[in-house]
Amino acid sequence: MKKAVLDIGSNSVKYILADVRPGNNLDILEEESRTTRLVVGVEKSGGLTGESIQKTLEISQKCIQRAQTAGAKRILAFATSAVRDAKNRTEFQSLFKRTTGIDLVTLTGKEEATLVFTGAVSDPDFPQHHVVVMDVGGGSAEWILGSHGKMTKHHCAPLGCVRMTERFLEGDPYTHGSFDQLMKHVKMELTKIKPAFNLEHRHLVATGGTACALAALDCAADRKLSEVHGRILKLERVQALLQQLCDSTQAQREKMPGIARSRADIVTAGATVFAEAMDVLGSETMQVSVRGLRYGALYS
Repeated sequence: MKKAVLDIGSNSVKYILADVRPGNNLDILEEESRTTRLVVGVEKSGGLTGESIQKTLEISQKCIQRAQTAGAKRILAFATSAVRDAKNRTEFQSLFKRTTGIDLVTLTGKEEATLVFTGAVSDPDFPQHHVVVMDVGGGSAEWILGSHGKMTKHHCAPLGCVRMTERFLEGDPYTHGSFDQLMKHVKMELTKIKPAFNLEHRHLVATGGTACALAALDCAADRKLSEVHGRILKLERVQALLQQLCDSTQAQREKMPGIARSRADIVTAGATVFAEAMDVLGSETMQVSVRGLRYGALYS
C-alpha cells in the first residue's frame, strides 16, 4: 500500500511517499524537505505568522497533490512544536484542512517522541538496547529513552535551532557574548534532565536536520565519504565542527559542503545543543540517523 506522510515541523515541511509492504517493509518512492520557518515569531508573539503560514500551505498542498497523483491510499499530516505552541493553532489547522483537504493532526510531546523514536531505531543495523534518541528540530529538542523499539521515557525542551538562533545569536560571525549566552542557557536546561538521561551507558542516536548536516560536513572531510546515515561522530569532532561553524560568517557557512543554504543561519545553534548535550549528559559518541518522525509514521 502506498502511504504518504507530511511532517509539518518548526523549520521545514518534510514529505515522504513509500510503498509499505507486509511485515512493515518499506520501499521509499519519494522524499523531500522544504524550509518554511513556521516557528519564526512564535517565541515573541505567541502565534504563527502570515508569510510562514502561506509558504507551509503552498508546499504542503503540492506534496499532497503529488501523493494523490502517485496513488497514495493514505496521506497523513502531523504538526509538531511550532503549531503545538501557537495561540492560533486551531485557526491554522482549519486553514490547512480547507487548503489541502487533509486533516492536520497536532501531536502532543509524547506522541511526537513516540514517532521520532520509532523512526530513528527502525534500522535493524542500529543498536536496539538502551538507546536514547536525541532530535533537534526548529522549535524544540527531544530526548527519548527506550529499548527494543519501545519508548519508556521522554523529555521535550524549547531548544530548537530556529528558536535559539532567534533568541540569542547576533553578529556575522556571531559575537562571543551572544554565543556564550546561548551555551549557558543550553547547559542550564540540560542539567535539569541529567539524572534521567545520563548517557554514559546508553547508545545515543541523533536525528534531525542539524545532526545530518554535521554528519555531512564530517563526510566532506573524510576522503572515504561515508554515508550520512549511520555516521558515528565523537564528542571532540562535534565540538570541533561547532567551533568551525561559530567562527565562520554566514557566507562561509553557506559554502560548506553538506550545509544547505537554507540551514546555514541556524545550524550553529543546533550544533551547540548536540555538543552540550553530549558533554553534559556524558556521551562520547553519537550515531546519526536520517530516519525520524515521518519514518515512524510510516510504520504506525
